[in-house]
Amino acid sequence: MTALAAAREYQPLPHAPDAERAALGAVLVNNDLVKVLIAELKANDFYLPQHRAVFRAVRALTTAGCASIDAVTVAEQMRRDSSSHTEPTYTLLTELTYGLPRLTSIDDYVALIREQARLRELLRFANEITSRAQTGGETAQDIALWLNREAAGIAERANGAHNSSLFVCETMNQWMRDAQAKPIPRALFSEFWAEGEVAIFFGDTGIGKSILAVQLADSISRGRAVEGFTLEAARQRVLYFDFELSDKQQEKRYSKDYLEHY
Repeated sequence: MTALAAAREYQPLPHAPDAERAALGAVLVNNDLVKVLIAELKANDFYLPQHRAVFRAVRALTTAGCASIDAVTVAEQMRRDSSSHTEPTYTLLTELTYGLPRLTSIDDYVALIREQARLRELLRFANEITSRAQTGGETAQDIALWLNREAAGIAERANGAHNSSLFVCETMNQWMRDAQAKPIPRALFSEFWAEGEVAIFFGDTGIGKSILAVQLADSISRGRAVEGFTLEAARQRVLYFDFELSDKQQEKRYSKDYLEHY
Protein backbone atom coordinates (compact mmCIF):
# COMPACT_ATOMS: atom_id res chain seq x y z
CA MET A 1 0.00 0.00 0.00
CA THR A 2 1.40 3.39 -1.00
CA ALA A 3 1.61 6.27 1.43
CA LEU A 4 -1.06 8.13 -0.57
CA ALA A 5 -3.43 5.13 -0.45
CA ALA A 6 -2.86 4.75 3.29
CA ALA A 7 -3.61 8.43 3.86
CA ARG A 8 -6.84 8.13 1.91
CA GLU A 9 -7.86 4.99 3.77
CA TYR A 10 -7.48 6.57 7.21
CA GLN A 11 -8.77 10.02 6.30
CA PRO A 12 -11.40 11.05 8.88
CA LEU A 13 -14.94 11.85 7.86
CA PRO A 14 -15.79 15.51 7.21
CA HIS A 15 -16.15 17.46 10.43
CA ALA A 16 -15.49 20.89 11.92
CA PRO A 17 -14.09 20.38 15.43
CA ASP A 18 -13.33 24.07 16.00
CA ALA A 19 -16.88 25.08 15.05
CA GLU A 20 -18.26 22.38 17.34
CA ARG A 21 -16.17 23.63 20.25
CA ALA A 22 -17.06 27.26 19.57
CA ALA A 23 -20.83 26.60 19.33
CA LEU A 24 -20.93 24.58 22.54
CA GLY A 25 -18.59 26.90 24.38
CA ALA A 26 -20.59 29.96 23.35
CA VAL A 27 -23.72 28.42 24.81
CA LEU A 28 -21.98 27.79 28.15
CA VAL A 29 -20.92 31.44 28.24
CA ASN A 30 -24.15 32.93 26.90
CA ASN A 31 -27.28 30.88 27.65
CA ASP A 32 -29.31 33.10 25.33
CA LEU A 33 -27.84 31.07 22.46
CA VAL A 34 -29.18 27.74 23.71
CA LYS A 35 -32.43 27.99 21.75
CA VAL A 36 -30.55 28.40 18.47
CA LEU A 37 -28.32 25.42 19.20
CA ILE A 38 -31.22 23.12 20.14
CA ALA A 39 -33.46 24.25 17.30
CA GLU A 40 -30.90 24.02 14.51
CA LEU A 41 -28.81 20.97 15.43
CA LYS A 42 -29.20 17.44 16.70
CA ALA A 43 -26.72 15.23 18.53
CA ASN A 44 -25.54 13.32 15.46
CA ASP A 45 -24.61 16.57 13.73
CA PHE A 46 -21.60 16.65 16.07
CA TYR A 47 -18.74 14.44 14.93
CA LEU A 48 -16.78 14.09 18.17
CA PRO A 49 -18.40 11.79 20.78
CA GLN A 50 -17.59 14.14 23.66
CA HIS A 51 -19.30 17.00 21.84
CA ARG A 52 -22.39 14.85 21.23
CA ALA A 53 -22.46 14.09 24.96
CA VAL A 54 -22.21 17.77 25.84
CA PHE A 55 -25.00 18.64 23.40
CA ARG A 56 -27.30 15.97 24.89
CA ALA A 57 -26.62 17.30 28.37
CA VAL A 58 -27.35 20.89 27.30
CA ARG A 59 -30.56 19.77 25.61
CA ALA A 60 -31.66 17.79 28.68
CA LEU A 61 -31.01 20.76 30.98
CA THR A 62 -32.90 23.06 28.64
CA THR A 63 -35.87 20.71 28.48
CA ALA A 64 -35.88 20.47 32.27
CA GLY A 65 -35.95 24.27 32.55
CA CYS A 66 -32.54 24.62 34.19
CA ALA A 67 -31.86 28.30 34.92
CA SER A 68 -28.08 28.06 34.55
CA ILE A 69 -26.33 26.01 31.90
CA ASP A 70 -22.61 26.09 32.62
CA ALA A 71 -19.66 23.76 33.06
CA VAL A 72 -20.85 22.64 36.51
CA THR A 73 -24.46 21.84 35.63
CA VAL A 74 -23.54 20.25 32.29
CA ALA A 75 -20.87 18.07 33.92
CA GLU A 76 -23.40 16.88 36.50
CA GLN A 77 -25.97 16.15 33.79
CA MET A 78 -23.38 14.16 31.83
CA ARG A 79 -22.70 12.08 34.93
CA ARG A 80 -26.41 11.34 35.19
CA ASP A 81 -26.70 10.51 31.52
CA SER A 82 -26.19 6.78 31.26
CA SER A 83 -26.09 7.02 27.45
CA SER A 84 -22.90 9.08 27.56
CA HIS A 85 -19.86 7.03 26.57
CA THR A 86 -17.32 9.76 27.32
CA GLU A 87 -15.71 10.64 30.62
CA PRO A 88 -17.45 13.87 31.68
CA THR A 89 -14.89 16.07 33.35
CA TYR A 90 -14.98 19.69 34.38
CA THR A 91 -11.72 20.19 32.48
CA LEU A 92 -13.29 19.07 29.21
CA LEU A 93 -16.07 21.62 29.57
CA THR A 94 -13.84 24.51 30.64
CA GLU A 95 -11.68 23.88 27.56
CA LEU A 96 -14.72 24.64 25.42
CA THR A 97 -14.86 28.19 26.78
CA TYR A 98 -11.11 28.86 27.23
CA GLY A 99 -10.19 32.05 25.36
CA LEU A 100 -13.68 32.30 23.83
CA PRO A 101 -15.29 35.76 23.91
CA ARG A 102 -18.94 36.23 24.80
CA LEU A 103 -20.55 35.68 21.40
CA THR A 104 -23.95 37.03 20.46
CA SER A 105 -24.45 34.72 17.48
CA ILE A 106 -23.45 31.16 16.55
CA ASP A 107 -25.21 31.06 13.20
CA ASP A 108 -21.99 30.66 11.20
CA TYR A 109 -20.76 27.83 13.44
CA VAL A 110 -24.12 26.07 13.26
CA ALA A 111 -24.13 26.30 9.46
CA LEU A 112 -20.61 24.83 9.27
CA ILE A 113 -21.45 21.98 11.65
CA ARG A 114 -24.59 21.17 9.71
CA GLU A 115 -22.75 21.27 6.37
CA GLN A 116 -20.14 18.77 7.57
CA ALA A 117 -22.88 16.53 8.98
CA ARG A 118 -24.66 16.52 5.61
CA LEU A 119 -21.41 15.55 3.87
CA ARG A 120 -21.00 12.62 6.28
CA GLU A 121 -24.60 11.65 5.57
CA LEU A 122 -23.87 11.60 1.83
CA LEU A 123 -20.86 9.37 2.39
CA ARG A 124 -22.92 6.95 4.48
CA PHE A 125 -25.58 7.04 1.78
CA ALA A 126 -23.03 6.16 -0.91
CA ASN A 127 -21.67 3.29 1.21
CA GLU A 128 -25.20 1.99 1.79
CA ILE A 129 -25.88 1.94 -1.95
CA THR A 130 -22.67 -0.02 -2.55
CA SER A 131 -23.47 -2.46 0.25
CA ARG A 132 -27.02 -3.10 -0.96
CA ALA A 133 -25.89 -3.63 -4.54
CA GLN A 134 -23.09 -6.02 -3.56
CA THR A 135 -25.11 -8.06 -1.06
CA GLY A 136 -27.46 -9.31 -3.75
CA GLY A 137 -30.49 -9.66 -1.50
CA GLU A 138 -32.49 -6.99 -3.31
CA THR A 139 -33.44 -6.33 -6.89
CA ALA A 140 -32.30 -3.25 -8.75
CA GLN A 141 -35.87 -1.93 -8.56
CA ASP A 142 -35.93 -2.36 -4.77
CA ILE A 143 -32.70 -0.43 -4.42
CA ALA A 144 -33.92 2.26 -6.83
CA LEU A 145 -37.12 2.75 -4.83
CA TRP A 146 -35.15 3.07 -1.61
CA LEU A 147 -32.69 5.40 -3.36
CA ASN A 148 -35.46 7.75 -4.49
CA ARG A 149 -36.97 8.01 -1.02
CA GLU A 150 -33.69 8.53 0.81
CA ALA A 151 -32.24 10.94 -1.74
CA ALA A 152 -35.28 13.21 -1.45
CA GLY A 153 -34.84 13.47 2.31
CA ILE A 154 -31.12 14.12 2.04
CA ALA A 155 -31.67 16.81 -0.57
CA GLU A 156 -34.27 18.51 1.60
CA ARG A 157 -31.98 18.54 4.62
CA ALA A 158 -29.03 19.73 2.52
CA ASN A 159 -31.12 22.70 1.38
CA GLY A 160 -31.77 23.62 5.00
CA ALA A 161 -35.39 22.52 5.07
CA HIS A 162 -35.96 21.05 8.52
CA ASN A 163 -39.20 19.29 7.70
CA SER A 164 -40.89 22.69 7.75
CA SER A 165 -43.27 21.95 4.89
CA LEU A 166 -46.83 20.91 5.66
CA PHE A 167 -47.05 18.94 2.41
CA VAL A 168 -45.15 16.16 0.66
CA CYS A 169 -44.87 17.27 -2.97
CA GLU A 170 -44.02 14.63 -5.60
CA THR A 171 -45.02 13.82 -9.14
CA MET A 172 -47.89 11.36 -9.51
CA ASN A 173 -45.52 8.76 -11.01
CA GLN A 174 -43.17 9.07 -8.03
CA TRP A 175 -46.13 8.91 -5.64
CA MET A 176 -47.24 5.65 -7.25
CA ARG A 177 -43.70 4.20 -7.18
CA ASP A 178 -43.40 5.02 -3.48
CA ALA A 179 -46.74 3.35 -2.82
CA GLN A 180 -45.62 0.14 -4.54
CA ALA A 181 -42.85 -0.31 -1.99
CA LYS A 182 -45.23 -0.09 0.98
CA PRO A 183 -47.39 -2.91 2.43
CA ILE A 184 -51.13 -2.99 1.75
CA PRO A 185 -52.99 -1.44 4.74
CA ARG A 186 -54.93 -3.96 6.83
CA ALA A 187 -58.50 -3.34 7.91
CA LEU A 188 -59.10 -2.17 11.47
CA PHE A 189 -62.86 -1.73 11.19
CA SER A 190 -63.95 -3.21 7.87
CA GLU A 191 -63.86 -0.66 5.05
CA PHE A 192 -64.42 2.22 7.48
CA TRP A 193 -60.87 2.33 8.89
CA ALA A 194 -57.51 0.85 7.84
CA GLU A 195 -53.95 1.10 9.11
CA GLY A 196 -52.29 4.44 8.35
CA GLU A 197 -55.59 6.25 7.93
CA VAL A 198 -57.12 9.02 10.03
CA ALA A 199 -60.77 8.38 10.93
CA ILE A 200 -62.97 11.17 12.32
CA PHE A 201 -66.26 10.42 14.08
CA PHE A 202 -68.78 13.25 14.08
CA GLY A 203 -72.41 13.51 15.04
CA ASP A 204 -74.83 14.86 17.61
CA THR A 205 -74.17 14.65 21.33
CA GLY A 206 -75.06 11.42 23.07
CA ILE A 207 -75.29 9.08 20.07
CA GLY A 208 -72.32 6.90 21.12
CA LYS A 209 -69.18 8.30 19.48
CA SER A 210 -67.03 7.86 22.61
CA ILE A 211 -68.42 4.39 23.29
CA LEU A 212 -67.62 3.34 19.72
CA ALA A 213 -64.10 4.77 20.04
CA VAL A 214 -63.50 2.72 23.20
CA GLN A 215 -65.00 -0.35 21.52
CA LEU A 216 -62.60 0.03 18.59
CA ALA A 217 -59.63 0.59 20.91
CA ASP A 218 -60.62 -2.54 22.83
CA SER A 219 -60.97 -4.50 19.59
CA ILE A 220 -57.56 -3.47 18.22
CA SER A 221 -55.75 -4.03 21.53
CA ARG A 222 -57.24 -7.52 21.88
CA GLY A 223 -56.90 -8.46 18.22
CA ARG A 224 -60.59 -9.40 18.10
CA ALA A 225 -62.96 -7.93 15.53
CA VAL A 226 -66.09 -6.07 16.56
CA GLU A 227 -68.95 -8.44 15.85
CA GLY A 228 -70.15 -8.02 12.29
CA PHE A 229 -67.00 -6.19 11.14
CA THR A 230 -63.53 -7.15 9.87
CA LEU A 231 -60.21 -6.80 11.69
CA GLU A 232 -57.19 -7.90 9.62
CA ALA A 233 -54.39 -6.34 11.66
CA ALA A 234 -52.65 -8.16 14.51
CA ARG A 235 -53.31 -6.99 18.06
CA GLN A 236 -51.38 -3.88 18.97
CA ARG A 237 -51.15 -1.24 21.66
CA VAL A 238 -53.66 1.60 21.62
CA LEU A 239 -53.25 5.05 23.16
CA TYR A 240 -56.65 6.47 24.11
CA PHE A 241 -57.26 10.10 25.13
CA ASP A 242 -60.48 11.33 26.73
CA PHE A 243 -60.77 15.09 27.27
CA GLU A 244 -64.35 14.99 28.49
CA LEU A 245 -65.00 12.40 31.19
CA SER A 246 -63.56 12.39 34.69
CA ASP A 247 -62.28 9.11 36.10
CA LYS A 248 -65.52 8.52 38.04
CA GLN A 249 -67.64 9.33 34.99
CA GLN A 250 -65.60 6.85 33.01
CA GLU A 251 -66.03 4.28 35.75
CA LYS A 252 -69.82 4.80 35.80
CA ARG A 253 -70.06 4.42 32.03
CA TYR A 254 -68.22 1.10 32.02
CA SER A 255 -69.75 -0.45 35.10
CA LYS A 256 -73.18 -1.21 36.54
CA ASP A 257 -73.81 1.44 39.17
CA TYR A 258 -70.10 1.49 39.99
CA LEU A 259 -70.14 -2.30 40.35
CA GLU A 260 -69.44 -5.15 37.92
CA HIS A 261 -66.75 -3.19 36.08
CA TYR A 262 -66.00 -4.02 32.47
